[in-house]
Amino acid sequence: ELSRKSDLYALGILVFRLLTGRLPFSGDTMFDYINQRQSGSFPAATTLNEDLPLEIDALLADLLASDPADRPRDAFVVMQRLTEIAKSNQTARTA
Repeated sequence: ELSRKSDLYALGILVFRLLTGRLPFSGDTMFDYINQRQSGSFPAATTLNEDLPLEIDALLADLLASDPADRPRDAFVVMQRLTEIAKSNQTARTA
């Protein structure tokens, strides 16, 4: 069903690809791919791009949750979390 939650899921896939250079789900067969999507099993972005802050993994896990109820409420919440991640990462680098 198309909704804000499905848009956030799509955003999660896009952000994952932009940050890692690959899609979060893959497989040798369509069954493998579907199984990964349904189980929400994908590699941590930080294992594919060591320059990322660890907090990004939690955000991506929320965006790519298989149950829409487990995804963020809306894009504003995602923006707030990204802002917090950026601020804490900037503070850590200057300390």
